[in-house]
Amino acid sequence: NSLVTYTDATGRYVSDISQLAFYNNDLIMVKVVGPTGVGSNTGTVDIATGSDATFINIVYNYNVPPVADANGPYEADEGEPILFDATASIDPDFEPAYPFYNVITGYYLEYRWDLYNDGTYDTEWSDSAYYVYPYPDDYDGLVVVEVRDFFLKTHTAASHAISHNVAPMVEAGADQVTDEGTVISFQGEFYDPGVGDTFTILWDFGDGGTGWTGPQDDWEEHTYPLVTATSDITHAYHDNGVYTVTFTVIDDNGGSDSDTLTVIVNNVDPIVDAGIDQTVAENELVYFYSTFTDNGWDDTHTGVYDFGDGLSAGAVITEWHEAILGRGEGRVSHRFGDDGIYTVELLLTDDDGGAHSDTLTISVNNVAPTVDSQGPYSGNEGTIVDFTAIGYDEGTDDLTFDWDWGDGTSQ
Repeated sequence: NSLVTYTDATGRYVSDISQLAFYNNDLIMVKVVGPTGVGSNTGTVDIATGSDATFINIVYNYNVPPVADANGPYEADEGEPILFDATASIDPDFEPAYPFYNVITGYYLEYRWDLYNDGTYDTEWSDSAYYVYPYPDDYDGLVVVEVRDFFLKTHTAASHAISHNVAPMVEAGADQVTDEGTVISFQGEFYDPGVGDTFTILWDFGDGGTGWTGPQDDWEEHTYPLVTATSDITHAYHDNGVYTVTFTVIDDNGGSDSDTLTVIVNNVDPIVDAGIDQTVAENELVYFYSTFTDNGWDDTHTGVYDFGDGLSAGAVITEWHEAILGRGEGRVSHRFGDDGIYTVELLLTDDDGGAHSDTLTISVNNVAPTVDSQGPYSGNEGTIVDFTAIGYDEGTDDLTFDWDWGDGTSQ
């Protein structure tokens, strides 16, 4: 049930052998189309001299599919090129000296690769038995090669391929010197040959999370041969000190790398406002109210008032430790014993020794004294009557008593 066609030395291609003319040692090719596919065979005519050739017996074979060989196993790091090699694949119909090239048809075997064994071929058909591919991510599985011949017969073979994950490479940036409460910028960089990886990016500023942190801006470029990425972030430290900043990048396969930098944070003096000037009467109870701020919002403070009259007192401090600027207030009260103009100074000191002072002026007006003559008094003429008077003064003034006896004399 096969259709046999013949080609003679003159190049004629017919299905009736009786139409062919052959000479001794002519090369003929028999092509067979049958239920198993397309096959071919070649041979030479062996005819006795002077004889006529009307029937020729030629033995032919049906086409045999190629035999694929994926070689391997293959192993490399992600991003590192792997040379896949199917040169051990053969076509049994070809000459032994040319296992992947048909000297009759001039046709090479063709190859294509399924790099993830997912049923989808990742390459087009090619007459090259080699293919170079860097896995963009870790992989542990089969790679499949399919081979086909001139007559479109195919065969597949598989081999094991491993692509190892590679941890990212991280750079945190340069060391820095700054002041407490000052917002500073950080830029970390990292690289990864796994262009298919995704990443978790972490910053640890070494202050236990007590500082202020701005929004994190991450940028990644996933282009072979390396992922190139940056992470930008801002931070302010709540207190002076030496801090170790750690920049960590973790890929989606658990590979990680960290780098550190050092930040030296200087103390900043608080800023205090002692309050407004006041005018009061002597011995009046004067209330003082001051406010202050501090870049080191975690600092604690003490305040001392010098009232300018030889007396001083500690302020009652209330403070709020809120990022990114600490604030507080100080309160105290005092009485001035004598009239005059007083310069009141408030000295505010933080717990790191930073200090700032401010002054205000208190104008104290004199207050007239009051007197109680304690009467009425009585006595006989010519007798001595004792008089007693009590004087009051809001200040600490010395009092002088003058008596007018009502008879034109005084004392």
